[in-house]
Amino acid sequence: MEGREAMDLSQFDINFRLFGVPVRIMPSFWLLTLLFSPFLTRTNGDDQPWIFGALGWMLATALSFLLHEFGHALTARELLGASPSVEFGMGTGRTGAFVFGGVTSWSYERSKVDRRSRVLVSVMGPLAATLGAALLVVIAALLGNTILWSMYGILPVPIPVEWTLLMKGPTPGALFCGYFVYGFVCIGVVWSAFNLLPIYPLDGSRVSSWLFDRFSVGRRASLTISLVCSVFFALYFLRSRQFFMTYMFAFFAFSSFRALRAGL
Repeated sequence: MEGREAMDLSQFDINFRLFGVPVRIMPSFWLLTLLFSPFLTRTNGDDQPWIFGALGWMLATALSFLLHEFGHALTARELLGASPSVEFGMGTGRTGAFVFGGVTSWSYERSKVDRRSRVLVSVMGPLAATLGAALLVVIAALLGNTILWSMYGILPVPIPVEWTLLMKGPTPGALFCGYFVYGFVCIGVVWSAFNLLPIYPLDGSRVSSWLFDRFSVGRRASLTISLVCSVFFALYFLRSRQFFMTYMFAFFAFSSFRALRAGL
């Protein structure tokens, strides 16, 4: 088994341990960070080295996703006694689960763990990333930055103005720092909010499934809501011509439909 896993891993994977948790970053993750970036639809102009802005955005996305997944991993280890592992990218993970963005996997004895603890593990991912973004905004405010609320997609995001004005700077360092701050705050707030939607397989689907079970409605009802919400957001982003987000929610809709057909 160990030999087979070693063969399946790409030679371009980045593997390391952080706080005792094994982390795997697939090459496809860096493509995903670009797909989430503003650089597919616009650049800063031909006279500016926009690639440094893209690198700042990619690093911010990676750190925000890492914070998100470690919110899951460390909580699972503390509450469930689990041995978690974290993977990033698009593709098949070590456990056979499909990875889209980031996923935390762990094993535990289900009979000894209540569902409320598992729901808390799900919530702690988005909460960790949001708190990280909030801390950066607070630090920016304490250093004298003006904080304004700006729309990112369909959600308002607090933006430290003086720091993110570096996005318009002509130097590579200014672009890198400006897009790093902007990306870290936007991804930390917006992606965390989307993750709490009752859409399978996002974190919010586990919360909605728990609530429906408590009211004896069942998992089928939560998957139906997941399908409806996924279709709504896919159509919204299609109308807004945000095609990557359209694809993502269309994929979620397909996953929900397939789970319903399978009777999960």
